[in-house]
Amino acid sequence: MSRKFKASTTSEDWSDISSRWGKDSQVDFLERFEKAVSKLLVSDGLESCLDAGSEVTTIWQLLNNTSEVRHRSSVRQDILDQLLDSISTSKKDKVIRASVYVLLLMISEDRNVMRGIKRKGFHLSNLATALKRDMHEAAILIYLLDPTPLEIKNLDLLPSLLQVACNSDTQKWPTLLPLTPTSASIALIEILVTAFDYVTNNVHLASLSSPPILSKLVGVAKNSNLEEGVALAAILVRCVRLNGNCKKFLSQATPVDPFLHLLRRKEHRAKCAALEYFHEILQIPRSSANSLLQEIQQQGGIAIMHTLMASLHQTEPEHRVLAASLLLQLDMMVYILSIYPYSE
Repeated sequence: MSRKFKASTTSEDWSDISSRWGKDSQVDFLERFEKAVSKLLVSDGLESCLDAGSEVTTIWQLLNNTSEVRHRSSVRQDILDQLLDSISTSKKDKVIRASVYVLLLMISEDRNVMRGIKRKGFHLSNLATALKRDMHEAAILIYLLDPTPLEIKNLDLLPSLLQVACNSDTQKWPTLLPLTPTSASIALIEILVTAFDYVTNNVHLASLSSPPILSKLVGVAKNSNLEEGVALAAILVRCVRLNGNCKKFLSQATPVDPFLHLLRRKEHRAKCAALEYFHEILQIPRSSANSLLQEIQQQGGIAIMHTLMASLHQTEPEHRVLAASLLLQLDMMVYILSIYPYSE
């Protein structure tokens, strides 16, 4: 495709374009789409980005749902080719960022777009380059393309993924996206620290086991996002198992409420992730463990005991053991405190 997306300072009012739809079937869809993307290139701030993104979504919906346009499949493919070409060849960060964002909007509306990208043999290295140039949205597209663990490893993404995950509180992302860059990054990090042999996993874990990085990852747990929470629990469990320093730091720095939230969830994977995390984090000296148990009991109340009782019947044998262990420790602590109110 010869045309490239160009930034322009003017664009036709989108409501006027959409209102004329059906009256002028000869309107060039590619030009319409280019104008919509051009608005993204000059958008400034989240609100204007949302407005421009809404236009892109609307035109894609019209293209998919109307019977007025001939050769719809060809037009869709031309649009996809143009976006992928922009990501691969453009030297301008804003063009690449806008192209990635538009692809994500299209995927949100039509999952068949993913198959189209894969059929084109699009190189993940182009997205990896974009991510390393601080285009955080590229992490979402990498995740959605479902690369193998080895492909993720060979792209050398871990430093960039940590950068995205550790700065999640400084960014606001449009809700139109299929997921956030933070969620995608956490999911990819989980793969890097769990999918390989013991030595390779630990090499990756060593990159994120310092207190500054761990403290920022722990901060992500406060988002109460299910997928982030489950993946983050798996990552932190691996960190705890890596060495005693990680365990000591996390036992002191991790807020228990996000993991109690996971434990209360009805989703099986959430309960299991929380049980594994509490099991590992409580493998510490008894005085410290008692302080942590007391915090769990204070924040969870009697409801957490009921949740653990229910888990004895809702999980696999290995997780039933973890639920029973935590329940017993909490019960013993409550009993001891009732007899010796001033004991730890």
